[in-house]
Amino acid sequence: MIEIDPNFTIYVDDKFYQHTQPDAILNKNSYQQIGRKYKISNPNLPLFTVTVMIGKYILNSKKQLENRTTFLKWGSIEKTNEMLILKALAIEETNDTDVLEKPEVMAKIWEEYAMAGMEELCKWIYDNSIDEQSKIEDLMLDYFENHYKNEDE
Repeated sequence: MIEIDPNFTIYVDDKFYQHTQPDAILNKNSYQQIGRKYKISNPNLPLFTVTVMIGKYILNSKKQLENRTTFLKWGSIEKTNEMLILKALAIEETNDTDVLEKPEVMAKIWEEYAMAGMEELCKWIYDNSIDEQSKIEDLMLDYFENHYKNEDE
């Protein structure tokens, strides 16, 4: 197993990032503001993981980042539970365990699914006719029931 540089960067699109400069405009669609809305401390990695899952398993869609901005550093996330999920997704996506030694490949997969997933999550959050938390739970449960229920039979 190779040692991955702890400063290796995972990006998100700038439109989903809350800049901290004094003159920065409040971005209600940022990972940080959505985290505040749901009272999630340190929301970046948990919400990033959710948006990757939405992109992969609900939308089955990737989208390229338009304006990349630094979001997560490998060294601060490599030993988290979320990374186990993200790494498993990268293996499933490539059908190759060697992807674990290719951080650029994994990051590109995650970033593009997160881009599609974050756009969808923002739609759900600001559509007051739905409960986005229940929607995510229902869609994920349906996905796994429909895709994996026959494996045990």
